[in-house]
Amino acid sequence: MTRLEKLSEDRAGAMTYLLLTRRSDLDVQADHRIGNRLHDFMVQITGRKKGMRQFMVEYAAGLELPTTTTANQQLVSKVRTLAKAGPYPIPALLFAFSMRDDLAYFTWICEPPAGEGELVLHTKPAFRPLDDDALDEVVNAVDRWYEQRYSVARTAG
Repeated sequence: MTRLEKLSEDRAGAMTYLLLTRRSDLDVQADHRIGNRLHDFMVQITGRKKGMRQFMVEYAAGLELPTTTTANQQLVSKVRTLAKAGPYPIPALLFAFSMRDDLAYFTWICEPPAGEGELVLHTKPAFRPLDDDALDEVVNAVDRWYEQRYSVARTAG
């Protein structure tokens, strides 16, 4: 890894942390180990309903990612690598940051379904712009998925 690539990755990690910690309802833990795999960030939704509600966030940097199409093309191998590390027991995302213009994107690696059901593992990226509204959507999707899971657990008991 070149010095510029290392600096870009470090900056992407810092930008991910800053974006996540702007929300008071997220507890963010960096470099979280599950088994022999080190994840960039483990995020827990706090101050909500009962039960643990977590999701994982990995990050990547690109010198120029001017569009979602560019991000999809440049980071397809990263998404495939993350998908191969699955299946994941909790939702997982990849955040990507352009280093020239501070644009941010996200794609699901392991996505909560719109309705009931199991997490959906993605092997192809479908990046979308990442901003506060998009992060709200992510947190709400994760929260709904856990609510559905906990509802099933309560009725089964």
